[in-house]
Amino acid sequence: MTSSEGQVQMASSETLSLPLLAERIANEHTARLTSEKSVEKALALQAQEYERRLDALNHAHQQAIEAQAMTVPRETFEAYIKEAKTALDVALKNLNDRIEARKGEVDRRLSILEDAYANTTGRATGSAQTVRWALAALTAIATAVGLYVLTTR
Repeated sequence: MTSSEGQVQMASSETLSLPLLAERIANEHTARLTSEKSVEKALALQAQEYERRLDALNHAHQQAIEAQAMTVPRETFEAYIKEAKTALDVALKNLNDRIEARKGEVDRRLSILEDAYANTTGRATGSAQTVRWALAALTAIATAVGLYVLTTR
């Protein structure tokens, strides 16, 4: 409701003049513009944050794909371990068999060497005794001859 003097009458019996009403409307308009700018700024910041998070997720996704490309499924790994263990067991068995075969050959050769050493040592001991007996016999003969020569002269 407006009065004849250009005043707006309110239901609560307050009256507003047109300049006061214009001022209030201008203040309300400024407040709404400020609010809209704040909302636009908040939406722009939110969009930037979403963009940053999306980039981070895309980067993390790429890293996950690269990490997955470098991994092996558990079943494949376990099959590999089983196969490697079997191959290792076979290699160890072959190596042990070769060692045992060589050990038998080494034992046989050692036995031959020990026998040869024993024979050589035994002959040397026997030869030394033979020489001693021969010297003793020669000494006895020389003594007998010397006594014979002495007595016959």
